[in-house]
Amino acid sequence: MAAYDKDINFDDKFERLTNAVYNTPKGIIRTVLLREDLADRMPELFSGTRLRVLDAGCGTGEMSRWAASKDLEIVRIDISSKMLDEARRRDKEEAIPCAIEHRCEPVQTHANAGPPPYDIIICHGMLAWLADPEEGFNALSRLLKPGGRMSLVYYNRNRNILRNGLLANFYCLRTGDYRPRQKGGGLTPINPLDEAQVYGWAARNGLTVEFKSGIRIFFGLANNHHDFSGKEEALLRTERMFYRREPFSSIGVHTHLILRKNVT
Repeated sequence: MAAYDKDINFDDKFERLTNAVYNTPKGIIRTVLLREDLADRMPELFSGTRLRVLDAGCGTGEMSRWAASKDLEIVRIDISSKMLDEARRRDKEEAIPCAIEHRCEPVQTHANAGPPPYDIIICHGMLAWLADPEEGFNALSRLLKPGGRMSLVYYNRNRNILRNGLLANFYCLRTGDYRPRQKGGGLTPINPLDEAQVYGWAARNGLTVEFKSGIRIFFGLANNHHDFSGKEEALLRTERMFYRREPFSSIGVHTHLILRKNVT
């Protein structure tokens, strides 16, 4: 059995994801800040240049739908057929200006098929749901053309350590076991990643880190979600003040990196 046969499929988590993430302040913070990062740091997406774009682990295709234009050739891949169906439905609803190809397959399978390389890869949140995140990262790297850039979002182990310490969940810190305890696995990713680990993968695959931000620094840190009720706009302004500044960018729930593949 290949490692990716054990990757987490969101077919049975779709409703929970929509209700518990997408339609909540934490989902809004993530969407707004990632869009700002891409607009500021990946302007080629909006330059009118013909580009081949991969949205890996696309979910409902939110980010590639936002960036879509007639200049982009977009391929989306996900192992959840329900997510891809919802992505197609939303594309139609919003009258997306370009054709988008959808493929229900693991990123590892896609890379092994040897498609033409991509100018840009968007991979937001996929790696931490894989049984072998390094294998997934290596596959993404093979799919990126020299000089191409990748927008990578991963679930941050350092934030997990800080939060579990604040909540006195010392078993997790002592054992390094952060697997979700909820029935059915919940919505906590199975493999939070350490920054040094990801930087090492990047170096071995000939990728250079050009930019970093931390997504969702304050919300949810101390189990005080109710304290933010009615303060959503102020929360977003505050997150925006700190999310690209160290040490705060290293303790976001998610880390956003923009990487460039070296030209050899």
